[in-house]
Amino acid sequence: MKVSLEIGEESLALLVPALVEAAKREGLLIQQSENSDPLTIDEAARRSGLSTSQVRKMVTDGIFGRVPLVGRVLITAESFDHWKKGGAK
Repeated sequence: MKVSLEIGEESLALLVPALVEAAKREGLLIQQSENSDPLTIDEAARRSGLSTSQVRKMVTDGIFGRVPLVGRVLITAESFDHWKKGGAK
């Protein structure tokens, strides 16, 4: 099935910001200022597409670095980015 769609400039001006916002909500688009913020287990799971238990295991296995001296588990942005780019520990 082939579908053709024409979108006018006015519609496109409304559509693009909505798509960018949706991509941000889904973790598909990360603003530069957010890159150095540590991630919670839930945030890492959402951005990676993994389950929270898989993310916790990766923290335990040392694949994701943990922010030290913090009561809850926070994952360093550097280790998450390194993993996302295909690197191991």
